[in-house]
Amino acid sequence: MTDNQIEVSSLQHQFISKYSSDNIRKSLNLSKKISNQNRHSDSEAKYYYDLGIEKLDLADILCDPDTRDNDCHKGCLFYIEAIDYFTQAIAINPLCAEFYLKRGHAEHSLIIWQPSTAHSCLEFWDAIANNLENINLRADLERKATEDINQALKINPQYIDAYLERTYFNYINLGYDTDSVISDINQVLAMNIDTHNINTYLKLAEIKSICLDDYIGAILDYSQIIALDPKNITAYLKRAWARSTINFKDYNGAILDYSQIIAIDPKNIDAYMGLAYAKAHYHKDYIGALLDLSQIITIDPRDIRAYRDRAEFRSKYLNDYKGAISDYSKIITIDPKNIDAYKSRAYAKDYHYKDYIGAILDYSQIITIDPKNIDAYLRIAEFRFAMGNYQELIKDCDLGISIAEARISNCNYIKTNICRVEDLLGRLNDLRSKGLEKL
Repeated sequence: MTDNQIEVSSLQHQFISKYSSDNIRKSLNLSKKISNQNRHSDSEAKYYYDLGIEKLDLADILCDPDTRDNDCHKGCLFYIEAIDYFTQAIAINPLCAEFYLKRGHAEHSLIIWQPSTAHSCLEFWDAIANNLENINLRADLERKATEDINQALKINPQYIDAYLERTYFNYINLGYDTDSVISDINQVLAMNIDTHNINTYLKLAEIKSICLDDYIGAILDYSQIIALDPKNITAYLKRAWARSTINFKDYNGAILDYSQIIAIDPKNIDAYMGLAYAKAHYHKDYIGALLDLSQIITIDPRDIRAYRDRAEFRSKYLNDYKGAISDYSKIITIDPKNIDAYKSRAYAKDYHYKDYIGAILDYSQIITIDPKNIDAYLRIAEFRFAMGNYQELIKDCDLGISIAEARISNCNYIKTNICRVEDLLGRLNDLRSKGLEKL
């Protein structure tokens, strides 16, 4: 690997070696090899299927951006394990539509979340581009997901869940193709939907809201679920989200839904989070929002999202920078490698207190965590300019640009940071010309 290539993390190596194009084909050919052996019982197929479902459920939770324990790194590896188990189940029973659908869902999810398996999307795709063996990774996944979902429908043409999975897949991976979404939804609506099938209504409502911006239709579906199950927290949460979208703007309705969730489950953190957001952004009730976020922290003293949002509300709306700095410090205590917390704390120190030394210490810690963080070097240079420490400023600029130039795959990124350095050095030259500074 040359100096200009991005180093692949150990996790990326696991990902790439486990799910390279060759290994995809090996996994898919596994069914042929097993089928040549003695036939296994249906119970053994169910055994592999259950293992796959276990991994799939874990992966869905870990890759959900709204989950507190979100970890797409681990989630993608679970998707890969799920695919292996479903492949073994299919080898034993190749006529089960559900096996194909679940494998297609895992493949589809891996397409969506795979950039997050690297420390940044840019580095991940650079790593893939620098490895010709894996250049068709995404194409292979898209092809297999399509084949599996279509196979499920071939086996069972009335399989509503398969239509809904294909609907979402086509929307995301075919350039937000609403025509194909409408076609599949119409196909589903033409079927006799079990009016008591809560999972079907959940999926149908999600597709209506995400793919078609049909929030009224989605809200009606969520309301149908709540009528069937008045304590269905998922339906209340999703209805609250649909009501609070910019296109619908029923913020009071969203607050009622979140309040109903809390009545059912007084320790539901997602409901308190939704309440805080609604109060702050729609009613400007920042004190009420802070109380809700503080309630989350009482329930879970390690909830980083609550500290982060409380700090943001404190600094942005209430000018409570001391409280914000305290919250960011708490995040750092919980997660000492949380770069965003260091950045935000440095901003609060700089913006309100002009504490350049404190801000420099925070950005220096970021560099300790990520030695290639260009922004940190240039931020420190800007603080040094404000302090009149011009010798060190030059060093920080040089380091930042040397790192930027090493990432030759992103020219816009380099240009942006070079402009920042040119601005700093230009201001420095102005001082020189006025005789106000000597290097």
